[in-house]
Amino acid sequence: MSRVKFDLKHLPEDPTDWDKVRSKSDREVTKAARTDADAKPLTAAQIKRLIPPPDVKALRQRLGMTQGAFSNAFKIGISTVRDWEQKRFRPEMPARVYLAVIDHSPDAVRKALQAKMSKSPSPGGRGNARTRPKKVSKS
Repeated sequence: MSRVKFDLKHLPEDPTDWDKVRSKSDREVTKAARTDADAKPLTAAQIKRLIPPPDVKALRQRLGMTQGAFSNAFKIGISTVRDWEQKRFRPEMPARVYLAVIDHSPDAVRKALQAKMSKSPSPGGRGNARTRPKKVSKS
């Protein structure tokens, strides 16, 4: 999940002439919006394909898991789980798809992740420059 911070003192100027917009009727605004090539409304078929934001807390509770257990089992950062549950952020589309798969087949996801984790090398094994603790020299 990406987070963007804005410097509120240096926001770009809004090019919208809001007085002009307010002077138009709802019908005129709707007509203008529909003729804007960059702001076409979604079709019924496009709306059907959208995956709504899941209720992550309800999903986790249905699975009988704590936030920590859910985070560990499905390899999602605990702060991300908290943010989703507290509605600070909504899962983006790839995460929505992943959560839909978890909701449909949680055991299959756990099994796939366990198989993947058992095949990957252990970071605590022989180590490398990035995982081995740095020795402190006494001088």
